[in-house]
Amino acid sequence: MPRSSRPRVQLSEEEKKARRREQKKMSMRRARAKLGAVALEERRRKDRERYHQKKQEGLIRTIKDFTPRQQRQMRKMWREKSRLKREKEKIRKRTEEMLNENTPPSSPCSASSRVALDAHSSPSSVPSPTLSHGTASASTVSGLRLPLSPLMCTPSPNRSDNATPKPFTPRKSFFLESNFCDESVYKSLSKLFARLFARVIRKRLLKNSVIQGYWVVHHYVHRS
Repeated sequence: MPRSSRPRVQLSEEEKKARRREQKKMSMRRARAKLGAVALEERRRKDRERYHQKKQEGLIRTIKDFTPRQQRQMRKMWREKSRLKREKEKIRKRTEEMLNENTPPSSPCSASSRVALDAHSSPSSVPSPTLSHGTASASTVSGLRLPLSPLMCTPSPNRSDNATPKPFTPRKSFFLESNFCDESVYKSLSKLFARLFARVIRKRLLKNSVIQGYWVVHHYVHRS
């Protein structure tokens, strides 16, 4: 299937010049981003020299050379750009703070600090774990089992193990003790439901046939 050609947007000369200037600025920014520190400093030095040369030749107009209306427009544009720059800087700082708060330190603590922390937190009776050929001895494993606190060993009063079983309700006792699920009761209920459903289905079919016949007769009379 051939691709349909899109209608091109006709731009004025001013819009074309503005687009070319914007593209040139973006290309210069990308080129500067790829430069190193020394090359970037050299590029900035050349830009400063070029700017001062144009200013001496009178090719660069300052804000004093514009009309009061143009000066107000330029100051308004500068304020808007400064506001956007401040907002971007705030967002960047806030993002860095959030990342620093939620990110763990990249360098873990040294082995000596970990050993000192374990020695300070664990009791002196617990021996240090020693490994021999990749396996730990039974005494080391048993020594690592710390005693639980009394609060952890105390059973909770709300646990289901300690609660006494509640008596059955009358409705539950009736269903458990009666022969509700007996085969004879099940057969009788099945027959009763079959009769009820057959009667309902018969009435529905009769009603549909009557309605269909009415529409057929009405259509025939209307056409004749």
